[in-house]
Amino acid sequence: MAPTRLRHKLSIGCFILLLAALLVSPLWDEQGLPGIHNDMLLHMHRAAAMARAFEQGVFWPRWFPIAFQALGAPVFHHYSPGFHWLVAATHSVGFRLDESVKLVFTAAFALSGICAYAWLRRTFSVQASLVGAALYLGQPKFLLRGIYYFGDYPQMLGVLISTRLPATLSAFSGRLAQGSPEIGLPISTLRTPEESWRPSSMVLLLPDLSDKPVETEQPVY
Repeated sequence: MAPTRLRHKLSIGCFILLLAALLVSPLWDEQGLPGIHNDMLLHMHRAAAMARAFEQGVFWPRWFPIAFQALGAPVFHHYSPGFHWLVAATHSVGFRLDESVKLVFTAAFALSGICAYAWLRRTFSVQASLVGAALYLGQPKFLLRGIYYFGDYPQMLGVLISTRLPATLSAFSGRLAQGSPEIGLPISTLRTPEESWRPSSMVLLLPDLSDKPVETEQPVY
């Protein structure tokens, strides 16, 4: 890779990371987590239970022992524990539980901005892709609504991760352009354990579902 092209990619990546850090910085202003909501408390209890399972050497638990007044329930069997697992894994290396939640969301938020840019760049110019990534990161749903007020952490993590992976969307784009029958694979295979494929997320597929021919050359990022 040419040095100029590498510097160009690094500068774009740094810009997106700095923007993501600026937008997510209020989450780190105070100790603890913002707001008190039933969903937040529920998921923090589940993350704590997952962390205790880690301490006991169980890294993929299915039983939630303190549910229903300590009678226990197979919560992690029917409610996928992706978010709680990531928080417990981060907690196991020495961070507090609330810091682990913040670290997971900060990493997912920054990664989603980079992925949004990389996917948009398949169709649009560098400038348009940067604007799209900035608008995506700046929309209030993620931080203000999903994290600060409602506390539905697993759902927001699912939205941040699964619907923005450019490799997955690029694969769909290529298969659709080639008329491959594999395009019939259910979208549910792309779904994270948490609810992530919403109508608003499907809008992101529009450029790839257009009738524009797929370029054979890789764009310069």
